Amino acid sequence: MTKIILAVLNSRLKIPKVFINLILTLFNQVYRIFKFNALWSREEKKRLSKIITSTYSSEKPPPRDFSWGSITINIVATDKDLELLNQVVRFSCGALPNFEINLIRIIVPGNQKSRFLEETKQLRLQTQIHVIDEELIVPYEYGRDIFQNKFPERRNWCYQQFLKVASVLSSKTEFALVVDCDTLLLNPRKWLTKEGLTCVMPTFEYESQYENLLQALGVKDIYAEWSFVPHHMLYKVDYLKRIIEKLGMRNLDQLARKVEELSDDRQSSPFCIDYSLYGHSIHSAHGTKTFIRWSNLEVPRRFAPLFKTGSAITRMTSILFNSISFHSWQDR
Repeated sequence: MTKIILAVLNSRLKIPKVFINLILTLFNQVYRIFKFNALWSREEKKRLSKIITSTYSSEKPPPRDFSWGSITINIVATDKDLELLNQVVRFSCGALPNFEINLIRIIVPGNQKSRFLEETKQLRLQTQIHVIDEELIVPYEYGRDIFQNKFPERRNWCYQQFLKVASVLSSKTEFALVVDCDTLLLNPRKWLTKEGLTCVMPTFEYESQYENLLQALGVKDIYAEWSFVPHHMLYKVDYLKRIIEKLGMRNLDQLARKVEELSDDRQSSPFCIDYSLYGHSIHSAHGTKTFIRWSNLEVPRRFAPLFKTGSAITRMTSILFNSISFHSWQDR
């Protein structure tokens, strides 16, 4: 029955706004039960409903026999993400029917590599999976240690962002997908526009310091209404290289030192160089025609077991959201 209902909804040009508002209200009520506050205010819910209904009909993926080209999946993880790893990999592969997945790279601390290798044996995918020591992607002296003095408690968080950027730059394919290891991609989607531009997904996770830093770096026309922190992103590898070159940076080490210099040490989350840089740069150059359905729904990690492939709650959530993240810090 769920499949029939979703098939009917997907066949329409636009799903009814009253249906969207009903589902958003339901999400808010359920979230109140567990978190004692709403996911979205009334105004946020109104804006969210508008963007979902306006983009829904334009984001169907091409036929399955069409290919955009080759892609590498990059997942940066630590041992706290181990329980979700295989789910993240399977959902990520399922969201890319129009790409040739050449390689899946799991990038982890060297002392945790054996545990991740053992876990990936359960996947049995045809695609190659490489578990890689993170220091082979970005040596600590060029990443983590740069932020030691300014952000001692957040240096690993800062370092992981540059790991994601470096994983894209080192990918040998035309495209690269970066996915946080607590995030499930719920839908195949139109990842590229007809002009071949990568689509970006706006989010509510708006932090003014992220945009302030990008402006200081030289990114023009910052989009002030939404942010671009969906905890995953599809990149054109050469496009990201050109973005960094346009900022006057010759390499990732130079970019990291510039970000450290310009970031505000009064902020616990001082910058978002992995997703916001690319998202705002795409928007700055090409406008809102690159937007697709809203991402990301963020819920506590304890709800992750409910979201199995094909489950009713997974299908219902996928009507409204392209992805869902299970944050361990929300369990506290």
